[in-house]
Amino acid sequence: MTPDVAWLVILGSGYRGALAKLSADTVDAVRELYLVSLRDDGVTELDATTLIGSGYRS
Repeated sequence: MTPDVAWLVILGSGYRGALAKLSADTVDAVRELYLVSLRDDGVTELDATTLIGSGYRS
């Protein structure tokens, strides 16, 4: 996962609304801290699998 993709995950989530309330400089700082934390923790992949179930009542 590249840094650009990692940031796109955030921008495509509910966090986008929170970021919209921040100044551009603050968003840049958040982005940098987020990407540094991923790198420091050795995160290289994102498991985005989901489990969807359905049912019906009789």
